[in-house]
Amino acid sequence: MFRFLFLIIDVLFFMISGYAILEYSGRFFAENLLAFKKIWYFFIFYKVFFLYFYDLYDLEKKHDLFFILFKSVQSSLSSVLMIVFTTYYLRNHALPRSFIIYVSVLDILYISITRYLISSRIRFSRLLIVSDDQEEFEFLKKELSMFNPGAEISREKKDYTKIKEKIKNKTVSEIIFTSGVFEDFNFVVRLLWYASRNNVKLVLFPDIPDSFVAKIDFADINGLPLINIGRNGLKLWQRMIKRCFDIVVALPVSIILLPIIPIIAFFIKYSSEGPTFYKQERIGYKGKKFNLIKFRTMINNAEADTGPKLADIDDKRITKVGKFLRKYRIDELPQFFNVLIGNMSIVGPRPEREIFVKKYYTQLPGYFIRTLVKPGITGLAQIFGGYYTKPTEKLKFDFIYSNNYSVFLDLKVLVLTFFQMFRAKGV
Repeated sequence: MFRFLFLIIDVLFFMISGYAILEYSGRFFAENLLAFKKIWYFFIFYKVFFLYFYDLYDLEKKHDLFFILFKSVQSSLSSVLMIVFTTYYLRNHALPRSFIIYVSVLDILYISITRYLISSRIRFSRLLIVSDDQEEFEFLKKELSMFNPGAEISREKKDYTKIKEKIKNKTVSEIIFTSGVFEDFNFVVRLLWYASRNNVKLVLFPDIPDSFVAKIDFADINGLPLINIGRNGLKLWQRMIKRCFDIVVALPVSIILLPIIPIIAFFIKYSSEGPTFYKQERIGYKGKKFNLIKFRTMINNAEADTGPKLADIDDKRITKVGKFLRKYRIDELPQFFNVLIGNMSIVGPRPEREIFVKKYYTQLPGYFIRTLVKPGITGLAQIFGGYYTKPTEKLKFDFIYSNNYSVFLDLKVLVLTFFQMFRAKGV
């Protein structure tokens, strides 16, 4: 109810502020007001949509000021960009630049202040990880800290009495189980009963089998309740929509990229000898081989002495220009040509080399499932991980993506990738 009331307040603010800024903008008020009236419903929709998109209606979690400000800027700029595109598409009278600037600044201030005032009344999340593995705890703590700045994260082994005491003393707001602990059914049920009575949330950090069935699909045979775990990749209509989405995004990007290629080529050639582009055979959709195209970021013949080898964080083979290209994901841009050809998609699991695929087939159960979705330039594993994320963790994200595919999910991953580029974080 509170969230709905806040939505109404937001809508009223956007309408009133939009009208007030137009009036303030001066001499062309009548023309600008007429233009605004033609797109006001788009204006409100984009504002509210991107507030939801960037979790700014998640009013129950504590966030620091920087996090809120960053999300506010993302939301405001995304909505303004869509308004400009809509105005152009409708061949509408263009709204003045002053309107765009004032609306953006006012929105960022309004969203940041209101969300921070609400957040300041909430305590930071107090997360308790129940795990018997110290290495697993350190990994989880690192990942959770990244997306929950300011959260208090602690660890406890599988001890019902100690965990119950923490819940009783209100020193924990959420409990995260690892799969090994979750297998003790009696322990989980007892804790679930006590935690539920005290409004403490329980969640599971999945291993690969858990990720594989991340989306439950119920079935029945003669009234017997069953869970369908069959996975045949995307359905035909999903593949068709995904292909249209790929072309709509990849075609303009490829056209824009054409005049930029000579500039990047100059710096690559200047930094080290060798070709501008790097072609490498990868395993794609349903195991089909194709040549992936990238800007070269390593010295020429980088694997002459080492043989096939994945890149390390401080890999000496990466050139100075290559480090920059990798940092901002510029080296991946030629893959938009792969998308146009049809070898790849914009969003999907990253394609691997055959030697590593054979290795993972034997080491990681169900690895072949990821090839039932066309490989992508970016994906969940790249957003929440990076170049150097462990294959087991990447596989979990790939399973979750293939089981929960939607155009909206692709769009969200694409927008998050765009902002990750400017944060210079691994994609």
